[in-house]
Amino acid sequence: MNLDNGVSDILLQVASYNRQGDTAVSQDLLSPEPWRYRTFGGSDPNLTGPASQWNNDGDGDGVTTMWEYAFGTDPLSASSVAKPAMRMTPDTGNRFLEYVIPRDSRRGVQLRGAVSSDLTTWQSGSPHCTVVEEGANQMIFRSATPVSGNPRQFIRAEMVNPPGQ
Repeated sequence: MNLDNGVSDILLQVASYNRQGDTAVSQDLLSPEPWRYRTFGGSDPNLTGPASQWNNDGDGDGVTTMWEYAFGTDPLSASSVAKPAMRMTPDTGNRFLEYVIPRDSRRGVQLRGAVSSDLTTWQSGSPHCTVVEEGANQMIFRSATPVSGNPRQFIRAEMVNPPGQ
C-alpha cells in the first residue's frame, strides 16, 4: 500500500480467516516506531544509523527527531519548523510568564512545564508551572509565580515520556 506524502495518521487494520478462526491486527502508523520507520526507513531500513535516532537533528534545524515527532514537523526538512513562543499574560492584577508549545496531540507525547530563576535549578510541574491550555495543536504552560514577585524567570517544556521508551 502506498501512502500520499501528506498522510500521517492512518490506522492500519488487517483481518484474516483461517482454520483456527478470525484474527485481527491493528497498527497505528502514527505511533513512534512506525512513524520513525516511515520517515527514515527508505535511507536506513534497520533504523540503526545516526540520522534515524531520536536524539539526532537530521535536518540541522536545531530540533531533535524526538521533538520533531512531538511537534508534528518533518525531521528531514529544515524548513518544517514549529516555533514555541514566550509571552507575558496579565491575570488578577499580576503578570505571568507563559510558554506556548506547538504540538500534535495525536502523537501521545506527554509534556510538562518547568520554571527556573537561575537556569540551574528547575522546578517541574504543579504547583510551580501549570497547564493553561492543552489543545490538539498547542499547549500553554504558565509560571505560578508572578513576574513582579520574581522578575527573572525562565520557562521550558520537558518531555515526560520520550518515544521508544
